[in-house]
Amino acid sequence: MFYFLTFPFKNGQAISGTNIIIEINVQLTYEIISMILSWADDVQVLEPKELIDIIKSKLDNARKKY
Repeated sequence: MFYFLTFPFKNGQAISGTNIIIEINVQLTYEIISMILSWADDVQVLEPKELIDIIKSKLDNARKKY
């Protein structure tokens, strides 16, 4: 969260208490998915459903290994 308070996006960022909502238009690439996964339990993807499904699948696969 500190990063987003220090280097805010120009548009598409709302801060409310300890929550930050960021809206960006990007292609679903390996790098974007990896960045989201690096935040693990500190982030929740709200949309698009395709990205939610990808994140869920990758986290489920990782969880099954332990």
